[in-house]
Amino acid sequence: MSVNLKASNIIPHVSQGFFYDRSTGTISTDGTLLEQIRDTMAVLIEDMTIAGGYRFDWGSSNRDDIARKDDFPNAEIYLISEDNIDDENGTHAQTYLNEATFEIHVYNKNDAIEDYPNDENNFWLNAALEDLKRLFGNNYHIDDTAHRILYKSMRTEKELAGDIFLPKKMITTWVVSYGQDRLDPDTAAC
Repeated sequence: MSVNLKASNIIPHVSQGFFYDRSTGTISTDGTLLEQIRDTMAVLIEDMTIAGGYRFDWGSSNRDDIARKDDFPNAEIYLISEDNIDDENGTHAQTYLNEATFEIHVYNKNDAIEDYPNDENNFWLNAALEDLKRLFGNNYHIDDTAHRILYKSMRTEKELAGDIFLPKKMITTWVVSYGQDRLDPDTAAC
């Protein structure tokens, strides 16, 4: 079914994984399977706490306005690519076998002016990486939406604005393997 978004009151917010309905003021999270995976990853990250065995009480995820971030560290999750890995000699029953690459951008904020802000930030970003590895090591099925999530890499990037409190960010790369029903692509399949 085709929907004329200009004629409707529904505003797509694909980058945030939901649709906002102006007429009712409600948010629909009936997104695609990739959005469901990303949103579940975000909720898992937000639920990390010191009391739960992690190094930090993590802040909100997927807020791209740095001024609106509530706690640090926090994360932004981006879908980079999706690849189909079906056998070339045939399909896997009624299932697409896919791998999606996600980047998780992690920000941490220095609490005070440091002589070497990048060095101070390195320790906290490395500790945040350990939290993410622990999280997805324990939740590798992403609440039964995916077959597995694999850690691939980490890099840091210096922020060009020269902010001494937010001198750099860490970018981690994760590959999520999942099945997708061929007849209902919004549904995960084994």
